[in-house]
Amino acid sequence: MRAPPPAASSSNHQGSDLVASLRELAEMKASGALTEKEYTAAKARVLDGG
Repeated sequence: MRAPPPAASSSNHQGSDLVASLRELAEMKASGALTEKEYTAAKARVLDGG
């Protein structure tokens, strides 16, 4: 009998949210919805946790 997999930690969940946010920003920039300046500012906010 195998042990159940470990529960996902909150830091792992936060990490996936971070990646998702960065991916969304990159897609918005690529589509022209964000300028380079807006993208850079938004990315900095995401990475700073706010």
